[in-house]
Amino acid sequence: MGALQCVGLAWGDGDLFHWSNNHDYGHDQHFSVWTTTEPGYFLPEEIKDGNMNPKNLVFGFSIPRSAAPKNIYDSMLKAAKYCQKKLSGQILDKNRQLLNEAKEKQNLTDLIDQMKSKGIIVGSDNALRTF
Repeated sequence: MGALQCVGLAWGDGDLFHWSNNHDYGHDQHFSVWTTTEPGYFLPEEIKDGNMNPKNLVFGFSIPRSAAPKNIYDSMLKAAKYCQKKLSGQILDKNRQLLNEAKEKQNLTDLIDQMKSKGIIVGSDNALRTF
């Protein structure tokens, strides 16, 4: 899982890799990485011993809980691209289709606008309690 560490992620809570938020606004993690390979999380000693070979990496974050969702998305995408380059594979969307970056960014903008129209400010205490 050296590729994840190279992009600044640390193994931690839930046995996942995280980019931690060291500020007082928004969720504790900017984004996290897990796998759908059983058991769904990472045990470094099992990976090191060759007992676990994740077949994929799943990058994700909570948009409502995020301090800056557009910036976090961009950083997460850069990390995913770095890992893709180092490990090969493809970057897929939540429907397991090839990622369409422009479409995903527009969907993110639309969601943030919808939340704002309902009085939900991303990363706020209210959003943290609600989501």
